Amino acid sequence: MTGASIALVGLIGVVTVGSLVTSNAAAASALAVRVANAYDYAEIAIVAEESLEREYRLQPGPVPEAAHAAAEVELQQAMLQVAALGDSADRALAKVVLREHQAYVAASAQLFLSVDRHDPAAVTNSLEARTVDPVFGVMETQINAAAARHESGALSAAASVREIGRFVLFVDLATLLAAIGLVVGGAVVVTRYQRDLHTESEHNRYQAVHDPLTAITVAAVLVAAAASARGVTSETANSAPTNLRRMIRTVSGICKMLLIADALACSPAAA
Repeated sequence: MTGASIALVGLIGVVTVGSLVTSNAAAASALAVRVANAYDYAEIAIVAEESLEREYRLQPGPVPEAAHAAAEVELQQAMLQVAALGDSADRALAKVVLREHQAYVAASAQLFLSVDRHDPAAVTNSLEARTVDPVFGVMETQINAAAARHESGALSAAASVREIGRFVLFVDLATLLAAIGLVVGGAVVVTRYQRDLHTESEHNRYQAVHDPLTAITVAAVLVAAAASARGVTSETANSAPTNLRRMIRTVSGICKMLLIADALACSPAAA
């Protein structure tokens, strides 16, 4: 029973620890995937801003301008999500990118005004090269690098979850087999102990009802003694003194009681 209890407690402990380890790894992997997705959204938004900026220079109007404004909002939301989900480095990067993006939004608005005024291409190109491109280039590089880094981290976290899951499964199975072996071994030990006790009990019972030198049962000895006592009683009943007759009757009664006890000890019910 003690071995079975230890095995059960050990199995529960291993399964509990394995579940906690797997749960923590899965939570870390899920968080890494969410941060990587936020960077992906930011990367998509900044690509859209660049594309819509070029489209506005070719075909200015409210449609590309509204789409560009929507892309600006998407980038801001993505970086806010990065700051909420990521670590301290992600929060610092999000703060820098949001500040750079404000400068980019202001510069792109001036670029759109230049296009709307129909300024010469040289003027518009100079404005873009001086105010839009430098900020946009730095911001794009930062977002792309962070997105690639977090994508790799998310893949590594997912692979780690699979490895931990396989390891925990192996440990659980090994612990289960060990617990089963411990229970079976305990059952074998208990069975052997009970068999030894039964063998010893039978040996003691045999020794109790047999003479150790002659192997004759005590019952046979008592029968002979009782027969002899009865013979002595019948022969000396009339000639022996009163005290001797009483002693003979007492010995005869003791022999009868011993015979009854020995018969009860040897009976199947007593065994």
